[in-house]
Amino acid sequence: MRKVVLLLAGALCVWSLSGCVAGASLTPGQVWARCMSSDYEKDDTCAWKNEICDAYRELLQQEYADAQTCRSACYDVQTHYIRETGAYGCAKIFSYGSSYCAQACTYNYPKDEASPPAQ
Repeated sequence: MRKVVLLLAGALCVWSLSGCVAGASLTPGQVWARCMSSDYEKDDTCAWKNEICDAYRELLQQEYADAQTCRSACYDVQTHYIRETGAYGCAKIFSYGSSYCAQACTYNYPKDEASPPAQ
């Protein structure tokens, strides 16, 4: 029994780290799907879920100068919807959506190794 538990724990560790492997990526469609599946709990009452998740997908289909600019666009989605609608009940959608969006930016715009370090 102990071996089974250790084996399962090891598999869980490998699975949880698999998203951090170099070369992994998140496509705009994958970000949209993860955003859409973020309200698995019954108490999520976000009325703008489709529009918010669509906004994350659409912004990731654009080109950005670098990862930071891309990530800023991800966080602007939340700012826009909160200002425009109040976005009641959407905290989980923003949390998942902006997190996955920012991850996609990091993967799609890796740090330029040839650039000199910032001073």
